[in-house]
Amino acid sequence: MEKSDGAPQGDPAVSYDAEKIQRTAQKSYQGPVWIRWATAATLLFSVGTVTFGIIRPKSVPKVKPSNPVVTAKKTPPQSAVSVSGLPLSIGAEFVLPATGGVDSHLAVANSDIYFGTLVQPVNQWPAIHLSKAPFSDSGKSLQESLVQGETIELIPPIPTGLQQSAKAPTYSVSHWNMFVMNDWVVASVQWTSKQSPSTKYQLYGLYLPTSRSAMFRTLDAPNSSVSFQIAAGDGKVLIAKVATTPTTNRTSAKGAKSQGPSYPVEIDSLGGNNPLQAVTKSQELTVGVPVLDPVVSNQLILFHTFPSTKFPKASLKWYALSTSGGVQPLQGLPPDVTSTVSAVGKEGDAYVISTAMWKSEPGQFTVRLNSLTQGSGKARSAPMTLPGPASYVTVSDGSLVWIQDSNDARVMVVARVN
Repeated sequence: MEKSDGAPQGDPAVSYDAEKIQRTAQKSYQGPVWIRWATAATLLFSVGTVTFGIIRPKSVPKVKPSNPVVTAKKTPPQSAVSVSGLPLSIGAEFVLPATGGVDSHLAVANSDIYFGTLVQPVNQWPAIHLSKAPFSDSGKSLQESLVQGETIELIPPIPTGLQQSAKAPTYSVSHWNMFVMNDWVVASVQWTSKQSPSTKYQLYGLYLPTSRSAMFRTLDAPNSSVSFQIAAGDGKVLIAKVATTPTTNRTSAKGAKSQGPSYPVEIDSLGGNNPLQAVTKSQELTVGVPVLDPVVSNQLILFHTFPSTKFPKASLKWYALSTSGGVQPLQGLPPDVTSTVSAVGKEGDAYVISTAMWKSEPGQFTVRLNSLTQGSGKARSAPMTLPGPASYVTVSDGSLVWIQDSNDARVMVVARVN
């Protein structure tokens, strides 16, 4: 396996030059780029892989982002929420205000929970500001625990040859997401334009010990028929192509050729300490179904896919992707499940997180952990339910994060799935 120089090769649809882009953007980038908050789902990347990187210094514009939450008045005791009988180990509990939401851009590390905030200073590049709350502050209000951290400056895409042209499309951030693993933060950013049918995708890496960040990967989708999904975890970055008209021939990891739809999946390794040289393209797979909402956790890749003749309930069911490109359905999801949030697990031990509306209170729902098995086996046990209704739930790097009321306080709980 060769170490990448930060430029995995591909079939570029648009050619970029890092130095030209940086100089041009510094001279000509004017006014704000309007940005919409993104949803929790990750729908990123595109056809034609072009790679370059620009190291960003630690210094950032003096713009203080808004904190995700405001100070809460009540503080519950430690371990206010009981998870007895559940395959969970609570890492931290933070008190939230009685009302208001929580930004969906959060990621769990070994001993911290990170929050990302997208800001747009006037006449400057947009940026993602990070803050974190250490698990050692468990039991305190989240506002009191938050520590402002690093910043990832974003670079608006400017196709080569159009930098000085009045016809050059103006792009704005339409979606972004972040992942934290080991000493790295990976941010994926999706840009769209009203003047162009193409969608630009960018990957940024931030090395936490040095606060150095760089854009290490770009991709381009020529139109709406092509999109990419990304997931990061366990030291890996996964990119899955989803196309309306897939390739009809595919080759397995062992070299065997077969007929049928083919959807490429790339799995890259992340390591070292230089954002421009941290990614190594380690494996390319071809899968017979589209890979949607992938989760990379503990050597296991989980996903669901579009309904089809082969997988009629694919939008609800989840599947395990092997390193050879094989797709194995996860069995045991109860028939009454109508909505799944995500999945988490390791080899031979997976859970799908599902929700159901809480009948007695609007905006609240029940969260269930559905224990599933690979192959033809059935669930090892009945679904397990979190104590009390929740108003928010998400999965990050093998952890479950949810919000519920406890001891007259609103609490965010971070728990590792055992």
